[in-house]
Amino acid sequence: MSERLSRFAITLAVLAIGVAAGCRARGNLRMDGLYRVDSGDSISGYLRFYSDGTVLRVSSRGPMADVARLLKKGFAGAGAGTYKLSGSHISFSTTSKNGTNDFDGTFDGDTLKLDWVSHINGRSGNETYRFVPVELQ
Repeated sequence: MSERLSRFAITLAVLAIGVAAGCRARGNLRMDGLYRVDSGDSISGYLRFYSDGTVLRVSSRGPMADVARLLKKGFAGAGAGTYKLSGSHISFSTTSKNGTNDFDGTFDGDTLKLDWVSHINGRSGNETYRFVPVELQ
């Protein structure tokens, strides 16, 4: 009986590790919440990453819980694109109904340091996004 219980415990441990790895399936890039940057004037920028390479971006004055509820594939208010990773380097473009923004930078689990160029208004800059664990739908 104890051997059977031990096998069951090992199986559960392996499953738990697999689930945890799925949240961070691409390097140290986190997928179990949102990356957030405060852009000023009470506006925050949010990024959500998926293990299939999809990235979503939105800016909002609303509460993070509302953003987390809405920011998912198919949400018309978000810019969407595909990210590429190489070591700790990340690059992606997001396109919304307003146009395209390009991002290029580095990541370290809970921090994204990104240079960006807006093809919407011609501006460019750099921002540091911080990971916030939040329940996603």
